[in-house]
Amino acid sequence: MESDYVEIPLRTQGLVTLVSRQDSDRVSRHVWYASGKLGKTGRLRYAHRAINGKSQFLHHFILEIETGSIKRPVDHIDGNGLNNTRENLRITTQSSNCQRTFPKPTNGFQGIQKQHSLVNKWVACIRIGGKNKRYLGSFSTPEEAATEYDLAALKIHGSLAKKPTSCGQKSGEAGRG
Repeated sequence: MESDYVEIPLRTQGLVTLVSRQDSDRVSRHVWYASGKLGKTGRLRYAHRAINGKSQFLHHFILEIETGSIKRPVDHIDGNGLNNTRENLRITTQSSNCQRTFPKPTNGFQGIQKQHSLVNKWVACIRIGGKNKRYLGSFSTPEEAATEYDLAALKIHGSLAKKPTSCGQKSGEAGRG
């Protein structure tokens, strides 16, 4: 069975980008490079090319957003800047796109911290609009706190919420069935 996406090799860093099959011919006519790197802030890598002395991101090319025009922010739904399949791209606002920018959590759970002043308690907090922090409660386990965070994220951010941690499952672990 043929997949719905195609891997396009990038000229730098030995990486590939994914594009929808319907875009593969148009995309493969150009040379693409990887930009950015993963660091403490969890910055994404993106595919881009040079055109008339300016850089054009692959996600703008696919959605036919002109280089040099007012930039329309594009969200990579799964958080992977090299997944440029149409199903993974959506035009958004700068404000909404910035709400999805997070440092990588050190404990594996977004918005969860060990409360050192309380014995065996985990605190869940969520940011609203990238600024205000809302306290969600303290919990006996990080999994309970993560579940509360996931519910609040879906309620507050809707479709722009970072993917849930699957009822407290640590980010990076495989999901259940």
